[in-house]
Parts: sequence; C-alpha cells; structure tokens
Amino acid sequence: MFQAVSEHTHIPLHVTDAVPLAANDPAGQNAFFFLVVLSVSIYAMSIAVGAAGATRPWRDRLLLGLGASLLIASVETALAAYGFGMFAGHIPATFGLALLYSLTIMLIGIGLHPILTRLSTLIFAIAFVGLNFTSSGGVFEPMMQPAVFGWLNQFWIGAAFIEAMRRIQYFPHLSAAQPLGVILGWLVFGVLCVLAGRAIERLRRAIPAQREPLNESTRLELEEDVAV
Repeated sequence: MFQAVSEHTHIPLHVTDAVPLAANDPAGQNAFFFLVVLSVSIYAMSIAVGAAGATRPWRDRLLLGLGASLLIASVETALAAYGFGMFAGHIPATFGLALLYSLTIMLIGIGLHPILTRLSTLIFAIAFVGLNFTSSGGVFEPMMQPAVFGWLNQFWIGAAFIEAMRRIQYFPHLSAAQPLGVILGWLVFGVLCVLAGRAIERLRRAIPAQREPLNESTRLELEEDVAV
C-alpha cells in the first residue's frame, strides 16, 4: 500500500520492523486466519446446539455447549500448532484464549437462539463474520479502514482476540488486560443472553397454559348458548 504511494510521489519508503515476524508467520496474519476458522466453527455449532437442544433443559444445553467449545478450541489449536506450525512457544496461551473466545460466542449463540429463532444464522453471520472479521484489524490496521470499522475495533470481540494474540506472540512485555477485559465483557453479555433466552422460553410456555382454561370456558359458554 505504501510502496505505491512512494512510487507515485517519488519519496523513498523506509520500513522499520518494531518486532521481527516469526518464521512460521511470514505475513503476520496467522492470528487472523485462526480467528476466521474459530469463529465460523463456534457460531455454527452454537446454532446447532441451540436448535437441537430446544426441547432439552437449559442445563443440558449449557453442558453440551461447554463440551463443544472445549472440543473446537482443542482441535483447532492442535491443528494450527502441530499441523501448520503456528504459534510456536505460545500454544498454552493460544489455547486458553481460544477456549475463552469459543465459550463466549457459544453462550451468546445458545442464549439468543430462542429469541432470534430463524434469524439466528443471519444475525450471527453478520455479528461474528461480517463485522467481526472486518473490524478485527487482522489484515489492515483500524486507521486504514472506514471509520465505522475503526470504531468497532475498540470493543468488538474479534478485534480484542487479535490484539490479545499479538501481545502474546510479539509484545509479551505489554499487558493483555485490555483486550482480555473486552472479551470478558462479551462473556458477561453471553451470560445475560442465556438468562434472557431462558426467560423468553418460560414466557412462551406460560402464555398457552394461561389461555387454555379461557378457551375451554369460552367453548362451554358457546355450547350453553347453542343449547338454549
């Protein structure tokens, strides 16, 4: 991007690497591609758990979601680390971050599924693919993106994941408290989504139960009127 500007303006371009890229991360984008695979897997699984577990108690859904999050984080971290040689020297931290990220999206997905129902796939794709990847800063820095994505980068979960991975890989002297705090904030939101989804389900089940006696009473009154 800057090379084209340099050639057009005839101003020499000088690049200084703040931190050399790892040998197994030649483009500096391993964290972004890991985010893509992790996000698609976990949001799709959250929809499956929410739909398949709609008739099951919430405890069963949450346990299934926890198991699925653990499985996805484990398999994809192992595949990235031992299959493609990514994140050398940072595998435990990468796994812990992947598990936290997966569990967070899983809770949001399971909790909102009873509320969004058939719109779940569309809404989650927008939130965890469209907005998530674009605002993450994994390919282009926020300052090089349209203003809305630079704004989302400040608090969106994918951006926090990328920033935490960067600090783990390349800037271990920097605290990861800020990006982790953002992800934990989303985790709290996920818990609230579960509580809201549970409340909505109870409300929907209670309404027909309340209407049943009324319908029966109305039917008897109509029968009496006909008899008269």
